[in-house]
Amino acid sequence: MTTDTTPMTTSAATRYNNAELSFHMGRCRFIAQNIVFEQFHRVIPMHAHSEGCYEIHYIPYGCGTVILNGTEHHLNKDSLFVTGPHISHQQIPEKENPMAEYCIFLQTQEDRRLRDSSAGAGNSILSAFLSTPLWIGRDTQNIHLVMQNLFLELSRKQAGYTEIVQSMLQQIIVLMVRNYSALVPSGAVSSVPGNQQSLILDESFLYDYATLTLDSLSKRLALSPRQTQRLLREKYNQTFQQKKTAARMSAAVILLQSTDFPIAEIAEQLGFSSSEHFANAFRTYAGISPRQYRKEHAASPVPPLSPSLQDTQPSPSPPDARDADPPETGS
Repeated sequence: MTTDTTPMTTSAATRYNNAELSFHMGRCRFIAQNIVFEQFHRVIPMHAHSEGCYEIHYIPYGCGTVILNGTEHHLNKDSLFVTGPHISHQQIPEKENPMAEYCIFLQTQEDRRLRDSSAGAGNSILSAFLSTPLWIGRDTQNIHLVMQNLFLELSRKQAGYTEIVQSMLQQIIVLMVRNYSALVPSGAVSSVPGNQQSLILDESFLYDYATLTLDSLSKRLALSPRQTQRLLREKYNQTFQQKKTAARMSAAVILLQSTDFPIAEIAEQLGFSSSEHFANAFRTYAGISPRQYRKEHAASPVPPLSPSLQDTQPSPSPPDARDADPPETGS
């Protein structure tokens, strides 16, 4: 197959469209359809990709905002995120200091010939990457350097550049997984030191409170679920569910006070199955309904959570439809 890596260059972007550089990891074939560097002077509209498609985004400088499945995240130097199949995302640059972005669009295809022949660490990397369609955090693996060298190879096209680029793309996937997943070989001791455990815990509850599960957090920490619960007790004096609920309620306070989003939309952003469930959980924590809290605090600074909202509260019990606010369609 002929590979066209002729760049499309404007004053703000370098694009290698339809590159179709392919490589294998484990049982999967990856095809790099687009490789782009761009400084944004425009909003990238909300969109999502189809089954088997992943985008890796790295911000080397500048600032902006990304909206991932309805949740806003601030972006600046070394922000890193992946958007997999069906993850809606929109990017908005700051006017005064617009962000730049390296973006690699990958299409994945299962190679049936290799289905039973893949094993070991490479297959673990593959499984971790494919099972994480949405992640955002800060790069700790110096992906920037690999991105720079990738574009250097693509621009120079020296002898053997295709093989080097394929290797670099594989390296980027490995570094991506290292950023959000601690892979420990069977029987090995956890390689996540205590200071990194604290960072993983803090960022997981800060960014992923809507979708985080005990199992997914345990995998990031390279611990068993029981060990993860023990760690949460040591660091926060809370169970996983208590810590997740506290993170959701902290976000709820900000959303109720600083936005006019409908209650049902806030419930969805926080990962609740219904507005009734959210209203019941919020009332258990705050003693009042979300609607009442918004009326009382709409124009005031965001207060700290009262002691009743913090470490010692049990997880809210299943909602009772008779006690919950009815679904709301307005602010």
